Amino acid sequence: MENGVTMDKEFNFIKRKHILIVDDERQLLDLIESILREDGFSSITTAGSAQEAIVACHTSFPDLAILDVNLPDRDGFSLMKDIRQIKDIPILFLTARDKPEDMFTGLDAGGDDYMTKPFSVSELLARVEALCRRVRRLHDQTVSSQRTPSPAERHSSPIIQK
Repeated sequence: MENGVTMDKEFNFIKRKHILIVDDERQLLDLIESILREDGFSSITTAGSAQEAIVACHTSFPDLAILDVNLPDRDGFSLMKDIRQIKDIPILFLTARDKPEDMFTGLDAGGDDYMTKPFSVSELLARVEALCRRVRRLHDQTVSSQRTPSPAERHSSPIIQK
C-alpha cells in the first residue's frame, strides 16, 4: 500500500503543476492545452506571443513552460532567458525547427528538452511528466535539506574530538 500511496502523491504533485504554453498558432495552442487537460493537468496558461508569456509569468507563476521557438515578436530562446529571470523553471521547446543546430542552440541556451513538430502526443506527455518529476525531486531535496532535526537527532550526532 505504501507504494500506491507514494505513487498517488507523485501523480497529484505532477498534475497540480502549473504549465505555461507559448505558441503563436492558436489551433496548436488549443490542441496542446486540450491534450494536457485530458491527461489530468488542470492549471494551464496559454500565450500567443513572447510578450503575453512574460505577462503570464508575472501573474500565473508557472512551474514549467512549453515554448515554440518561432514567435511573432521574438524567438523562444531569448524568451526562455527572460522567463528564467522571473522564475527558474524547466523549459521544453516544441518547435517546427528540426535542424540539429537549432536543437543544440536550444539546449545549450539552457532548455531542458527539445521536441519537433509534428509530435507524438504520448511523447509530449511523457516529457512533460518527466520534467515535473524532476521538479518534484528538487523540491523534495530542498525541503529535506531545510528540515530542522528533531531533538533526538540533534543529540545522537557523534561528538568529534581533536
